[in-house]
Amino acid sequence: MALLTWLENPPADRGMRILDRDGSTWSFYSYADLALLTRRAASRLRAAGVSAGDVVVLVRRTSPEFMADFFAALLLGATPSPVAQPSVLRDRTAYLNHLDRIVRMVSPSAVATTDDVAAIIEPVVGAHGCAVVTDIPDDIAPLETRAATPEIGVIQFSSGSVGPPRGVAVPFASLQSNVSAMHTWLEITDTDSYASWLPLHHDMGLVGMFLLPIEGVSDMWLMQPEDFVRSPLRWLRCFGDNGATVTAMPAFGLAHIAGRVRQDQITELDLSRWRVAVVGAERIHAHVVRRFLDLLAPCGLRPEVVVPAYGMAESTLAVTGSPCAADLSTMTVDGRRLALGSPVHVVTGEGEGTTLVACGAPIRGVEMRVVDEDGGPVAEGTLGEIEVRGESLAAGYVREAGSIEKFGGVLRTGDAGFVRGGQLYVVGRLGDGVKRYGRWLFAEDAEQVATRVSPRPRQTVALVGSFEGRDTVAVLVEGGMEAGAEHIGRTVARHLSGLRVIVFVVPRGVVMRTTSGKPRRRAMWGRLVEGALATNLVWDSDALADGARA
Repeated sequence: MALLTWLENPPADRGMRILDRDGSTWSFYSYADLALLTRRAASRLRAAGVSAGDVVVLVRRTSPEFMADFFAALLLGATPSPVAQPSVLRDRTAYLNHLDRIVRMVSPSAVATTDDVAAIIEPVVGAHGCAVVTDIPDDIAPLETRAATPEIGVIQFSSGSVGPPRGVAVPFASLQSNVSAMHTWLEITDTDSYASWLPLHHDMGLVGMFLLPIEGVSDMWLMQPEDFVRSPLRWLRCFGDNGATVTAMPAFGLAHIAGRVRQDQITELDLSRWRVAVVGAERIHAHVVRRFLDLLAPCGLRPEVVVPAYGMAESTLAVTGSPCAADLSTMTVDGRRLALGSPVHVVTGEGEGTTLVACGAPIRGVEMRVVDEDGGPVAEGTLGEIEVRGESLAAGYVREAGSIEKFGGVLRTGDAGFVRGGQLYVVGRLGDGVKRYGRWLFAEDAEQVATRVSPRPRQTVALVGSFEGRDTVAVLVEGGMEAGAEHIGRTVARHLSGLRVIVFVVPRGVVMRTTSGKPRRRAMWGRLVEGALATNLVWDSDALADGARA
């Protein structure tokens, strides 16, 4: 029950700080203020018909109201389910179809949102007969009683890198287990405070950067994702001026900071108190970590602050994590010799192979192993599929009308990796690769090569699959990089001999990503094959082989 105990005696000197919309000031909301708001929100939800066993969908930005509605649902014995706001997706029709699918899946009794969003979503939500609630009245009496904790503590929607987002039903016990285990893993103390820009409808933002600090009744400095994109320097100052010590982010956040913040902007910044930066959600590139650390080292940032991890919504959040205050552990392997069930070959030559970052060992309450195609365990140093069990595992995927397709206590993740020295190395998604002569080529391998030579790594994505009858690497580069496209293509082809490599220039915004920053490769590959992507072919290794180009 630790996740709810903050409501019993909430402090007035700690709480949540939200960056205002003008991006210049922070508004403070104490835990005492938030507890009162939560109990009022619970009365408002109960008046709207919410009761134990129901689901409440939250369509809110990071805000005190999000926190109030989330915990208000739990106080009523209902299950909160955070969902992205319309602004996250550019296509309004696509968003409403997305929301309609979610509402059909979880059958909520209420949707909590803001007035402006309510006007957009009410036709969809109203068609399913559920209430839409917005403001939390000051004059409503706060709820004094509490129902039994719901069996399902939250329904998280996975990022959808392999297809449409899926609702993951996380039992309250699993939620509590993972949060408590992370508290131990990260060696959290009463002196820690958190800073985050992650959206709260995403598992890393919700569990790692929202519920984890709330369990410890810690201070939080929270900003919207778009504010971080516009000004990563403003976020960095949370660790200098404001004294935050803990954060988490996908690896692309490090790359964004390294690419947007200049050395002359941070000469007065003191980051010596920054203790933990958990990095996960996608393959972690060692060169990106080094660029980030090199930029901030003059500010006192210690290299051991970066803590690589591996996790997913299906296991609540964290599966494995590197020890705190440990040096970055890497290994370079021969990507051309990767085969499921076979030993991974380590490369020692300078500039050769694929460099992987170790993501640590399983955290408390989580069991992880690597298995072969038949589900049997493989030896250390052997490539296989990552399998997860344990206290943090979700119940399963939510299907329409609220039924749950249960995991049965074990999850085959679809991610390939291996264990060496007790640490997990994640190689890539099995669905984002091709098997050639018994060996696997992963899209992440091709992308690592392409982004190293791309002038805009964030706007460069590699896809792998069968194209026009050939196993092909397709590199998408967004507009403005035509001049560098040939160099990218030649470099990838040189590292991946025997495969066709094609480079397309696409309009800005075409590269599709999940809310955690992972490329939606499967969706983009499907659109590419169907001819639905606006592309301009600028380089083709087959054309070179035929002598069509110099």
